[in-house]
Amino acid sequence: MLVNPDFLQHFQLGGDRAHQGTLMTVFLLGYGLSAMLLTPFLETLMGYRRALTLSVVLWALLTAASPLAGSLLLLCAVRVLLGVSEGPLFSLKTMYISDHFAADERGKPNAVSALGVSLGLVLGFPLVSFLMAHFG
Repeated sequence: MLVNPDFLQHFQLGGDRAHQGTLMTVFLLGYGLSAMLLTPFLETLMGYRRALTLSVVLWALLTAASPLAGSLLLLCAVRVLLGVSEGPLFSLKTMYISDHFAADERGKPNAVSALGVSLGLVLGFPLVSFLMAHFG
């Protein structure tokens, strides 16, 4: 699961797989509840375009805030909120693509948006490692 030794030491996770699993569990709980309960509310209240923008902005801010958590409990809270911010993403993105592309053209925008997740991981991990090595 988690392999960055500095991260594990900072949050005193070491080889504690149960606490590492808790981080994933709280994220998934936030994600699932948000996807089922918050998404329809946001779409009705704000429209999918503004709700999608809000979701992505909160996702980015919470991701940036994650390293600032000073304790495992605070990190768990950030992970729940991160899940809540990501939960609406798939449904709202699908609504946007459905409204802006013909049925026979939806494959490409769906593929490009899915590619963003993979590219984020491929580019993000080396970038973060570089930043950590040079700026602590």
